[in-house]
Amino acid sequence: MENFSDIRKLLRLTQEEMAVFLGISRSHYSMYESGQRTLPLEAMQHMAEIIASAKAFEARSKSVNSAEVKRMHASKEREINRLLHENEYQQALISRKIASLSEVEKVSAVRLHISDFLKNERRYSHGPAKAITAKIIKLQGEDKTEELVKLEIRFELLREEQKILEAKLEDTTSI
Repeated sequence: MENFSDIRKLLRLTQEEMAVFLGISRSHYSMYESGQRTLPLEAMQHMAEIIASAKAFEARSKSVNSAEVKRMHASKEREINRLLHENEYQQALISRKIASLSEVEKVSAVRLHISDFLKNERRYSHGPAKAITAKIIKLQGEDKTEELVKLEIRFELLREEQKILEAKLEDTTSI
């Protein structure tokens, strides 16, 4: 074990982590790694055990059953499909809400136009015309523009999410 730095990097450990595993301080480990000191026998034995354990883990990782890998991919594919179906449902729901609010906005615009017409025409400025104008204003309700904009943004986000999910699904099925 000549190059401790390469071994440590192979194990993906920091100097601090390696020192803790070997039961020494980081500064001492740094000196061993740089060749300024010789690693004690006990620490060498610990390092050999760590390397053996890492190799055993790597061997087990490589021997993962292909059926298990297929099961994991199938599970991932099912989850992505579920998310896609939920996304489609949300898009349809928001699309209906947008259509409904758009229709309300059109009706409101017509009502406002009629109300303005009645207010500006002298012959309609009294009697039943005033009652109609008051009713139109009452029916007008609150402005739905803000809600409509929020729904349109949410719809666009769902479309982008759909693209991401479809890409993930393609990646999953191509493995």
